[in-house]
Amino acid sequence: MKKLLNSALILGMVFGFAARPAFADDKTKDDWVIKARAIAGAEFVGDAERSSKFTEYRDVPNGFIFDAFDLSLTKGNHYITLTADRIRQADGRYRVAVGDYGKYKVDFTLDKIPHRYSFDAQTLYVQSPVPAGPGVYAGSGVFSYGLPAAIQLADQNAGSIAAARALWSQYLAGVHDIDLGVQRNKAITNLEYTPSVPLTLSLTASRETTKGTREMGATFGFNNATELAEPIDWVTSDLNGKIQYAQKWATLQAGYDLSVFDNENTALIWANPYRATDQTYAAAYVNGDGTSRGQMALEPSNNAQRFYLNGVFKVLKYTRISGAFSYGIYSQNQPLLPYTINTALTDPVVGYPDALMPPRATAMTKADVVSFDLTVNSRIVKSVYINAGYRSYDFENKTDPLELAGMSIADEVWSSAASLGGAFGIEPYSFNTSKAFADVTWNFLKSTSLKVGYSFSRVDRQQGEVVPGTPEDKDDENTFKASLDSNLLDWLLVRVSYLNAHRTWSLTDIADIYPTFDFQRYYEANRNRNAVDLLLGFMLTGNLDLELSYMLGNDNFPASDYGLKTSDFSMYGADLTYAFSKRASVYGFYSLEVYKADQADRQSNPDGTFSVNPANDWTALIKDRVDTFGGGINTVLVKNKLNFDISYSYSFVKGTADLYSPPGGTPDLAVNFTNNNLDTTKLQILKAQLHWKFTPRFSVAVSYWFEQYNLNDITRNDYLVNFALFGGTYLGALEPGYKYHVGAVRFIYSW
Repeated sequence: MKKLLNSALILGMVFGFAARPAFADDKTKDDWVIKARAIAGAEFVGDAERSSKFTEYRDVPNGFIFDAFDLSLTKGNHYITLTADRIRQADGRYRVAVGDYGKYKVDFTLDKIPHRYSFDAQTLYVQSPVPAGPGVYAGSGVFSYGLPAAIQLADQNAGSIAAARALWSQYLAGVHDIDLGVQRNKAITNLEYTPSVPLTLSLTASRETTKGTREMGATFGFNNATELAEPIDWVTSDLNGKIQYAQKWATLQAGYDLSVFDNENTALIWANPYRATDQTYAAAYVNGDGTSRGQMALEPSNNAQRFYLNGVFKVLKYTRISGAFSYGIYSQNQPLLPYTINTALTDPVVGYPDALMPPRATAMTKADVVSFDLTVNSRIVKSVYINAGYRSYDFENKTDPLELAGMSIADEVWSSAASLGGAFGIEPYSFNTSKAFADVTWNFLKSTSLKVGYSFSRVDRQQGEVVPGTPEDKDDENTFKASLDSNLLDWLLVRVSYLNAHRTWSLTDIADIYPTFDFQRYYEANRNRNAVDLLLGFMLTGNLDLELSYMLGNDNFPASDYGLKTSDFSMYGADLTYAFSKRASVYGFYSLEVYKADQADRQSNPDGTFSVNPANDWTALIKDRVDTFGGGINTVLVKNKLNFDISYSYSFVKGTADLYSPPGGTPDLAVNFTNNNLDTTKLQILKAQLHWKFTPRFSVAVSYWFEQYNLNDITRNDYLVNFALFGGTYLGALEPGYKYHVGAVRFIYSW
């Protein structure tokens, strides 16, 4: 792919330069018109404090850069274009298009997106041959991480779990570095053909690859947490075919989508540092020293397909009806993991004889999805408009129920179905969302309109088969909205909106998750929502603009004594722009955002059972405050010759938590962090550029870019690889603060 792109770029540049004399001499002839632009130069990067966070989703090379190359050839309705941005970089983008306006077009695009997680990760695990034998995943694509057998055997023979941890802690001095990150490359080809107006046929195909590693949590029990580098090797292939018929009175589309996801790594096996051979005992899940290996499934390969029909009809002069219908099929039938990989759990006294077998051969998961959307737009009378419609999305899970004989906990101990309360398994979950809405807009004054709307939405949920007499699990929500948009005065713009919504859950006071107190999940519990949005724009003078904004949101859960009880946010903003003259302007901005959440819960008993003691309650008031300000200057120093731009922004985020618990319970008097601080984040960015246009075709840009990021977090600041003495082995995959200086010189030439 790189060779192909490089060849295309070189040929494009050579052809562009070679064709320039013909373009200059034959402008009046019916010949190809050629235009091109190239941007190249050098970038100098200084990293006083290095971090993957700076280049998380971008590439900032040090040295020669080829920023862009654009080539355009046109002849009548025929065209050929080549666009390349950030050439030979991990975040590059390339596009080639060929076509004849009104007849056909062929587009090819390649997008490259990096995602770097950390430069600082370390591990003692290395890729090892995939083990064979009972309990190992039967499908293809098993990835295995191993440790030296001598380490496992030495830890196993240490005499106690404390001694084994101390010995493992010493071995962790031999870790090796590992970069965590993935590279996504997506190629898209689009073909469009219009054999005759009003008919258009199109076909789009894409292939996206994602390769690399990312951090992943694994565990052998409460006191043997392990973090691994998950191997990523994904391929997503999409295909869309569409036919469109367009007339003045209507536009119709019909099409088919196919999406296929393939994962080359479908299961992961990793070694337990404390065991070379398998065992099980009652406390194995606590100490994490039962099984010699762990095993888990990774993202399964799957596919989805969809048939759809869309249409827009103009039924009257001021009335339009639009609709959309689609039917989708989702399926995944990969082999299932065995219950466990721990051979000791086949002992019928402490386990299950078929524990090394899967509960059934394959997943047998499938779902049908039907969506429908109908909207009517009409002008009732002069200056009064109505918009109304109905939407429905139905997800019918047709997966066969999976009955389980029990479960292995972290591959350490076996819990039978009887010990888990009897019949045990996984039932398909289905849901349907629907919404009916209508709003009326009245343009009652010049440049002034009032809009009022109402909607009713419902979510129906179904777990497993319908059992007669079982209460319905559904949410109903009524929403009222009103907004005013006015530019009645030339110097004043006003936009204000208000929203009020009430959601009720059918199982409130019926299906308490716990027997003696009312804990409800926030996404289904009763909720009252209010929101206000205000924008004021002032054109104070011909060259001075001021914009003020305010937003307020409040979610209250009146029936939830435990869980999320309230969630609020507020935001204030101001933007100021002043033009000194036609050649110079200055701008500034400030915003304040505050987010609050009030939560309550109850600590369980030490043995894991539910507590009935109110003294075990605890609450947490979580708050985040975000302050952002900045500004800049844009100037033309010499007309049509020399421009200078500079900008600066600063953002500070502070998160706090106020914890409380009554005395005498568990926890007894919750301990807060110093000044209730959870984390603070600072980000400041300074950019400046001087652009000098030497000739109409040639210019030079000199730029400077400073960016600094600081993070203080109660959990990440001391995040190390070696926490073996405390029951953890991690990657130490930090994203520390950074400070970068980037200077660049770019040469821009067009012809």
